Amino acid sequence: MNRILPLIFALAAASASLADESHPLDRRLDDCLSLEENASTAGMLDCIDDAARRWDTELNNNYRRLLSQLTPSRQERLRASQRAWLQYRDRERDAADAIYGGLEGTMYLPMHAMRVLRITSTRALELDDYLSLLQGR
Repeated sequence: MNRILPLIFALAAASASLADESHPLDRRLDDCLSLEENASTAGMLDCIDDAARRWDTELNNNYRRLLSQLTPSRQERLRASQRAWLQYRDRERDAADAIYGGLEGTMYLPMHAMRVLRITSTRALELDDYLSLLQGR
């Protein structure tokens, strides 16, 4: 158990430093990771997997909302950008798989999952920034 607590703190710190700390999905992830029943590797992975699904939904919602606010020519530019981002996402996941796959120890499993989650959450926040700009918020 003593070896798990530093990992939980490291994951929470990574979550806070790599994303908008005030975002509800990050707070939900931090809350999940801080629960005693999620102190195991499996518990941490469950928290991170749930957050990854929620961030993917957030990304898709932001993308659709942003598309709806653009003219057809600007929509095509966003679509092209999103296609390029999807290629980046897939290649970055492959790189993370290769790097983390060569490491020994279960502590790297949640670290790998968090790294993959942040690829999606970062894009979701970027799309939300564009929405904020267009909506004047």
